Amino acid sequence: MGTKRVGWARIRSLINENENELKFRNAQIVTCTGTTTLTAAQSGAIVDWTHSSAHDITLPAAKKGLTFRFVIAKGHTAEHRILIVGDDHFVGRAQVTSGDTADKTATQIANKGDNMIHINLQANATTLGGDIGDTVDVVCLEDGFWTVSAQLTVRSGNPGSLAVFSAT
Repeated sequence: MGTKRVGWARIRSLINENENELKFRNAQIVTCTGTTTLTAAQSGAIVDWTHSSAHDITLPAAKKGLTFRFVIAKGHTAEHRILIVGDDHFVGRAQVTSGDTADKTATQIANKGDNMIHINLQANATTLGGDIGDTVDVVCLEDGFWTVSAQLTVRSGNPGSLAVFSAT
C-alpha cells in the first residue's frame, strides 16, 4: 500500500464544500424589527419579521436565483411593506384567509404588466392580511421580477377585494 498526499488547496476546497453544505441545510435567519434593506448575500435567508411598529423591508435588485422567505413572527395593526428597488416588479399570487369563524378566502394575482412594486401587510385589514405565522416567499426566476407566493391571514372579518400587491 502506498501513501497519498493531499495538498492544502484540496483541503481548503473540501472545507469550503462542507461550509456550503451546512449553509444549505441551516438557512440563515435575518431578524427584522425595524426598517431593513436586505442584500443579495442574504439570499436563501428566512426573514423573521416582527411587526413592533410600522416599517418596511427592501429587497435587493432582482437577480435570477435570489430567494427569501418572510415569516411573520408578530402581526400588527399598522401597515408594513416589502419593497423593491429600481425598475423591478412583483408577479405572483397572494392568498388571504379569514382567521375567525368566517372561513373565507380571497386571492390576488399580479401579472407582469401590472407593474406591482409593493407587498402590503396589515393583520387587521381585510384587504391585506399579515398575521402571526403568515409567510411570503419571493424568488427571482427572471432578472427584474420577484415571483411571489404569499399565504396570509386576517384577524377578523372576510377578506375582500385584495390590495396586497400595489403599483403605488
